[in-house]
Amino acid sequence: MTARREHWQALLALDADTLTELAGAGLLRRGLKELEAGQVLPGEEDGQFEVDGQRVQLDPRGWAHARCSCPAPHWCKHRIAAILALQQQAEQAQPVAIAPVEVDSAEPDPVMANAIPTGSSAAPASDDSAAESALLAELAELDPLHCLRLAGSAARQRLPRLLAQIDGVRWVVRPGSLRIELDGLEQVVSYLRHGGWAGMHCEGSASSQAALKLAALWAFWRQNGRPLPDSQARPGDGAVASTEPAEAATALLLQTVQTELHRWLRAGLSQLAPTDLERMARLAIDARADALPALAGRLRQLVDSGRRLRARDDQIDEGALLRELAGCQAWCSTMLGADVDGRRQLAGGPRRFVEQEVALDLLVAGAHWWTRPGGARGLSVLLWDERARRLRRCSQARGDGADLSFTRAAIWSAPLWTGLASPERLLDSGQLRLQRARLSAAGDIAPGSAVGELGQRPVVRATSPGLTDWGELGQQLSSELDLFETRTPYLLLAPSKILPLQLDELHQTFCWPLVDSQGTVLTLRWPCGDEHQRHSRILTHWSELPGRKCLLVACQETPRAMLQPVSLLQADGQHWRVRALQYSDEPKGLSLSHLPGRIARMLAERRAPPALARSRLRQDLLDPLLERLTLASCHGPPDPRRLCESGDWGQALEHAGLLHAAEYWRRWQAASPTTSTESALRLLWLLDQNARLLDLHALAH
Repeated sequence: MTARREHWQALLALDADTLTELAGAGLLRRGLKELEAGQVLPGEEDGQFEVDGQRVQLDPRGWAHARCSCPAPHWCKHRIAAILALQQQAEQAQPVAIAPVEVDSAEPDPVMANAIPTGSSAAPASDDSAAESALLAELAELDPLHCLRLAGSAARQRLPRLLAQIDGVRWVVRPGSLRIELDGLEQVVSYLRHGGWAGMHCEGSASSQAALKLAALWAFWRQNGRPLPDSQARPGDGAVASTEPAEAATALLLQTVQTELHRWLRAGLSQLAPTDLERMARLAIDARADALPALAGRLRQLVDSGRRLRARDDQIDEGALLRELAGCQAWCSTMLGADVDGRRQLAGGPRRFVEQEVALDLLVAGAHWWTRPGGARGLSVLLWDERARRLRRCSQARGDGADLSFTRAAIWSAPLWTGLASPERLLDSGQLRLQRARLSAAGDIAPGSAVGELGQRPVVRATSPGLTDWGELGQQLSSELDLFETRTPYLLLAPSKILPLQLDELHQTFCWPLVDSQGTVLTLRWPCGDEHQRHSRILTHWSELPGRKCLLVACQETPRAMLQPVSLLQADGQHWRVRALQYSDEPKGLSLSHLPGRIARMLAERRAPPALARSRLRQDLLDPLLERLTLASCHGPPDPRRLCESGDWGQALEHAGLLHAAEYWRRWQAASPTTSTESALRLLWLLDQNARLLDLHALAH
């Protein structure tokens, strides 16, 4: 058999670097050994080989279409040996300049057949600038219209929404490939040398891969100033028409997610299999490709919670995972029934900021570095607007695994606005005057660009910044509450009296009672971890200093509702001084907490004004019912008949005034086995939201 060069050009162009990037240096070395040992025999048909007893059929369309009779799903030594044999036949028929395959025999052999290593190379290192120029030239030669046709209508529909989420594009040259990193989407798309559209690789299903590859090319070309056709225009206008509505693809994805949620519940939350987690992780990638970042974040958090539960992490239980399942089910149901504006709002993504002229005189209230269970992290700087009597926030954040240089220490000294100030300088100044900035509909300030100046340290006036009456907390928390919003609410409190810090050893929490101008007590609570113990010692020292004080607190809702201090405003003479707990060192000579001091704080709790007791409705009704639902969901779908043995919960909910919950209880009892899981998740989500509101009500009072 003589290989026809034009027919097999896609495989003949694969040099050593590209094969290493695709399959790994170990498989390349093993394939070369098979070829040198004479284990590669040509078959009867063109492109067919027999390698070490396995039959390999190559395809002129490229490496992705090659097939082998061995169990390996993707790359194997047999496919590598067949491609090398094809290239050897082409050299013998007509010598051409094909890069020789040289393998370092001392390099370790990767054992994963389908792994794509990122740092290994089988060929001598080439000049980075020359390799980058060659790869950039290949990308420039790709036809955008041809890529649109290959991507398909569903990917073309997703393209505008994906481009709106991309904040920036970076690329890294590697041997045989170019990695395109998409900031905002937190995705990486690899372009393999001589591969064209088929040589691009990213994670996800086939439909999501096409959309992400198209978005990577469009963002790359757009950043390099290349004119691009309209992806939604008709063929006669110089582009490709799209006939498939995006709503149908989104609805199919949401229904698939709901089916997977019900499968988790039927299998039992204590018996989740690794395949269940893998399916949900793939759906998270599909949600990101479908421009649904809010859903993608929920699914990633579900996967993370499921993995922690399988690993028997003592910080999570079946109840927390069940509440996440119910919240995701409620989000999907709301999304399916929403109109266009509602879907756009629920989909999430970057907040829309509008640049405008402003005249804001802001008092710096503090800063808070936060992390999410899914891996996201960020820094929020809180600013008090005295004229509007409210807090405004400016946040910088990154997703899981994105921008490894974005750390708590690095972002503290990096400029929050270009040429204006870093968070460290901002807190040291204490005041900010803005003339022009980008604001969201909620009044938040976007980082990056703003026109303003730092003011002098703010003067202490008769009226303290923040809330002086705890009766206003209910309105403040209600305005911050959103059923599907995960951002942390913040409050600026101005107590008239601060009582000693106490230790609740039963619940392993710190308690700090604050008294307002009306004599009402509000107790701040936060977990007793190592970092929080350091914060408590700093707060104890600061609270003993003379002068007025204001506290910036964050409302944490997991594992239960708590108000946790993050910053302190202290009157230092005639000026306010801002101190962020996470960026403050312990004062020198500060004594640690010893047993006498701990006993004194515990006894001081008796002299403190009594705080409001926990809601009886939650304690006597909601908590027992949620606990029984959780136990019933550990080993399979919960059965309402078993729960009825412990009492008539529907009647109890109705007598308590929870009419919607009582109605959903009856629907669950009447549901068929095929729809019982959906009814159970709806009921649990409604009960959890009622418990959440009761917790916030207790905090507000």
